[in-house]
Amino acid sequence: MINYLLIGIIFLFYIELTSDWLKKNGMWPYKPETDPFNMWMRVMIVLIWPLGLLSYLNGFIKEYLKK
Repeated sequence: MINYLLIGIIFLFYIELTSDWLKKNGMWPYKPETDPFNMWMRVMIVLIWPLGLLSYLNGFIKEYLKK
């Protein structure tokens, strides 16, 4: 159980770094007041990280193959 949560926290850390980079470079698609990436979403990512990882990889591969 601890390993499961630790992997989720590491995955969330990576997602946080990615979203901060996107916000810094002006590529984040949401305005701050409508940003859906809130504390509840962070908790859910830690708890159900395998689904989040699949979703992330799916989007990444689709964007990578467009180029």
